[in-house]
Amino acid sequence: MIALFRIISILIIILFPTLLKAEAIECHYQSSPIYLDGKMTEWGINPRFLNSEAKLLYEVRNDSNQLFLILKTNENATINQMLCAGFQIKFNIKSTPPKICSISSQIKKNNAYSLYNSDKLSHKGENQLIDTILTNGFYFAPKILDSKNRAQESICFATNSYSNEEFIFEIKIPFKELFGNDYSFNIIRKTIIQLRITLNDYYQSSSLLDQPLRSMSINRNSALRTNGMNPLSHNQTMNEMGQYRGNNSGEIDDNNDNSHRNPNRVEHRNFIKKIISKDFVISSIR
Repeated sequence: MIALFRIISILIIILFPTLLKAEAIECHYQSSPIYLDGKMTEWGINPRFLNSEAKLLYEVRNDSNQLFLILKTNENATINQMLCAGFQIKFNIKSTPPKICSISSQIKKNNAYSLYNSDKLSHKGENQLIDTILTNGFYFAPKILDSKNRAQESICFATNSYSNEEFIFEIKIPFKELFGNDYSFNIIRKTIIQLRITLNDYYQSSSLLDQPLRSMSINRNSALRTNGMNPLSHNQTMNEMGQYRGNNSGEIDDNNDNSHRNPNRVEHRNFIKKIISKDFVISSIR
């Protein structure tokens, strides 16, 4: 019986190899140039896929020489998480041998400013919300890349400029960075690549030494704002926050050991790690 099962499995692999790629989507082939400017101009109204948990839109495209990826969100909590906690993009290339390449956002210190101010995610004088990324596993890319880099045959990226309404991240990756100089397009287009996007978890606390501990409400940008109320007198505000350590109801957990903590210490929103994964293959349409 076991031998028969093995024979059937082998026949399925030989006769129907496309079944193994059933869950891998095919990229859209990009026939016109994509200009990395942090805008949706070449992508249409919205990217192709939506992860409802992370509230993140994304899409992968390719031309004959390079891969393009865009991330977009209008969700304020997701914007704050991506800018304050950072994110990682990983390409798991299911070749022989397999290869893993990754990109990590490098967080600006003042991105955390968005947790305390309702009107801006970053200082208005800055053009890009993220200006450097860290790379790992690519064939030729340096470990740190700057957003000003626009070399034709290198990894380039861009984000939208200052905005409290949306966050857009675009990146271009030449195939040689993923497969080396001697790659064959006919071979790599049959290779399954797993895209894995990770939004990092985030926890931050601050000491408010110059003001008493007061309750907080969440505004439309997921920033925290004091309103001068007794922290235990407004249950709705506390339930909306849900960000005091201890439980998910927004209540302070008196069972925690607070002996080492500053009584004027306010604990801010805890962003939970979110992982998005999708397999894709490069489009061969030219």
